[in-house]
Amino acid sequence: MKKKSYLKARNWMLLFPFLAGNVLIFLYIVYGDKLLKILAHTFDTPFSLRDKIVSVSTLLVTIILSGIFSSNVKARLVFWRWHDPLPGSRIFSELMKKDSRIDRNSLEKIHGKLPIEPKAQNTLWYKIYLKHREVVSICGAHKEFLLTRDMTALSAIFAMLFPIGSLLLHVGMQSALIYFSVLVIQYLALSQVARNYGRRFALTVLAEESHSRQP
Repeated sequence: MKKKSYLKARNWMLLFPFLAGNVLIFLYIVYGDKLLKILAHTFDTPFSLRDKIVSVSTLLVTIILSGIFSSNVKARLVFWRWHDPLPGSRIFSELMKKDSRIDRNSLEKIHGKLPIEPKAQNTLWYKIYLKHREVVSICGAHKEFLLTRDMTALSAIFAMLFPIGSLLLHVGMQSALIYFSVLVIQYLALSQVARNYGRRFALTVLAEESHSRQP
């Protein structure tokens, strides 16, 4: 758990510009060229205490928004499965067949008959993950998955809230619909990216296990 928290903490600084970029696009849709003048004036002015407060506040908002959804809800948003959404739940019965790095016979020698029930699959996969979580390739794959998973969750929040905000701030219906479409595309693209990283992370764990020397 500590390792996961550490990886998430490192990702917050990458989620910060993602949040800021989406907020700036929203503000531009609402205020148009006025925003450009405000930004130009801001960057010509030395940083003040107010600027630091705004920067810290934006980072805190990123952390708060990232924590609105539980891990299970985020997994559903990424993998589009209501029950047992994590790839570990189908890692032995489906996913590992498509990865040539994994030696099934080796895994069966270590763990016996591999489970087919989703929860049992995920339980065994997690047990294997705990053995290899310090491996560099697994840490990297885990970090990429957590980052893109949280970006997917944030993009879902943006798609739900920002268009409503644009309408409340009297942005034209056509502009609001275009903006909503862009946000939906952003969510769909990020969910696909996170799905790919999630599967790769899960499979990398099994690849490491199947080729590791057992005591």
